[in-house]
Order: sequence, then structure tokens, then C-alpha cells
Amino acid sequence: MVRIRDSILIFSLTLSILAEKERLSDGGSVSPQDHHKPAAQQKLNLKSGKESVEKFARALDTNQDGFVDKDELLAWVSESYQKTVDREAVERMSELDVNADGFISWEEYLTDSFPEEELHNKEEEALIAQDKLYFKQADVDNDGKLNMEELASFLNPEHHAHMHPVLIAVTLLEKDSNGDGAIDEKEFLGELEDQKNSEWYAIEMERFHNVYDTNHDGKLAGDELATWLLIDGTTAGSYEADSLLSNSDDDRDGKLSYDEILEHHALFAKTEAAQEADHLHPYSHDEL
Repeated sequence: MVRIRDSILIFSLTLSILAEKERLSDGGSVSPQDHHKPAAQQKLNLKSGKESVEKFARALDTNQDGFVDKDELLAWVSESYQKTVDREAVERMSELDVNADGFISWEEYLTDSFPEEELHNKEEEALIAQDKLYFKQADVDNDGKLNMEELASFLNPEHHAHMHPVLIAVTLLEKDSNGDGAIDEKEFLGELEDQKNSEWYAIEMERFHNVYDTNHDGKLAGDELATWLLIDGTTAGSYEADSLLSNSDDDRDGKLSYDEILEHHALFAKTEAAQEADHLHPYSHDEL
């Protein structure tokens, strides 16, 4: 089970277009009904044929000017990411709500997340205490249980403003090993520090120095810390939209033609946005 403490790292890794795993679909066709669906619901994968990709490009092009600009890419990625967040909340509600009352109690979450033998382990006790802070912060109406909306904020605290203070505090507690109230390069990288030859090490190093550490003092504090942790759909979507645009815009005119999307459709198929669309279709997938 993925716990709250892992959500930030996992989300950061899944943003990369060049994912370590690619999903293949048995079919590449789009049904007639899909022609009228928004891009966030269009099925796109590495085996999609020309006709399918062109339908996807037209769906992205919401103003129908024959091109897809960054705003249209951002709208697609952000909508798809929100669908992922919403779907996660629904799935976890069905898993955790043992008494089927439509709410998640702390006891239900605790039983599901921590085996009985771990409850008195010192390391697990610290993690339980942190999750308890998130649970209490998410419980806006203070009734001791989480409804669907509150559960969504518990699972994705970076998405909800009222959860941000706890998210920052817990992150500092976990990662700020020297207690200076900031996150330096070593603390930021964590276990990746020992994987200097990995793709993820290079990606995270680039983000630390060129995206988050805006004053270039070698550590994240204040607004920098917030920028790193408080990724929302727009921030995440902007990063991915920029990546798609820069890697597919062959003529460097700042927008994508349908032909450019067709030429680089594999990049789009590797995104989390495309994977979310695949969840809407009952086709099987194979992993490379």
C-alpha cells in the first residue's frame, strides 16, 4: 500500500515523459463515440494508428485553429491528473470503508495500513503519528471520520490548501536531518544520492537546482520549499505541457501541428494523462 509519506516522490517520478515502463494496448482504434469526447477521455497508446492520433489531436485543439498550444496541452494534462486524483479517492473509499457507511474512520485506516504487529514498532509509531496529523487536518468538520472529499485531501495533501501546513511540517520532520529548517541537496535526494548513475538522479538534480532552488544557495526554504511540495494540477500540468511542447515542436513556432503530434505521439502516449484515459477503456495492457 502506498502511504501518504510516499506520495510526493511518486508523483514527481510519474511526471517524467520518458518513463521507465511503457504500456502497450492490444487495440489502437477509437470508437465512433470517442470522436466527440474531450482529449482527456481519448484512448492513446503506443500502438495507436494514424486515424486515432489525428482524432486525439483534434480533441486537444479545442479552439479548432489547426494547432495545439500550451494552454490546450495544459488543459488536457490538468484534467487527466484531476481524474486520477478523483479515481484514487473512490478506489480507496471502497477499500477502507469496512462498515460501508460512506466514511473512513481513523480505526479503519489504521487497520488497513498498519498490521497489528507493527503498531508498537518505534519506526511505525512515528509514521502513524504523522498520518494521524494528516487525518485530523483532513477532517474539516471534526466528526472523527473522512467523507469522500476529506479522503481526497488526506490522500493528496499537496492538492488542498488547508493541508499544506501539515505537509510542510511533516516533510521537514522527515527530511531535515540537520534541523536548519531547510532541505539541502543531500536531504532532497534521499536514497537517490547513492544512485548517481541513474536517470532519476539526473532528473531530480536538475529540478533541485534549476526549478526549486531559485536563489541558488544550495537549499530549499520558505517559498522554495512550498514550490517543491505544493504541486497542484496546474503546476504539474505546466511542467508536463512544457516538456511535450519542447520535445514535439519541430519547427519551433510555439505550437504543435497535427502532423507534429502524429510524429511524436509516443511521447504523449507515455504520459500519465494518456494512462488515465486508458483507465476509461476495458482493454488489456502489457508491460515492456
